Amino acid sequence: MNTSLRAPTLSELERALDEAVSTLVAYRREQPEQSKRARASLPQGFRANSAADLMATDPEVLRAIDIALAPVETGLKHIIKKLGELIYALVGDGGMADVAERVASLDDDNWQRRMSPIDSAWNGIGSWIS
Repeated sequence: MNTSLRAPTLSELERALDEAVSTLVAYRREQPEQSKRARASLPQGFRANSAADLMATDPEVLRAIDIALAPVETGLKHIIKKLGELIYALVGDGGMADVAERVASLDDDNWQRRMSPIDSAWNGIGSWIS
């Protein structure tokens, strides 16, 4: 008896991507008040004085700051990236563009708001460049 689980299909991954992107778009439109306050009043240690400061900061520290300041948004962007990696494993570079277009087009009124986080999260997966 085979008890192993099957991997998600492309349509299941697309459905998950749609849910993550839809949630991110809605969240960005109606961010909770505490999230807006956190971004507006960055603690001194989270402020960069220059681009050189950002370049000199350990990438793990930058990721930790993102999580501390915007945990929901950062988590959703991470999910979108992970889904991109899974989709890439199934369909490669050419298929990724088709999936991104299909998912963004599920809400034509918000096409750009939906494509933008996909594009940036998928940067560096295969030959995807945002």
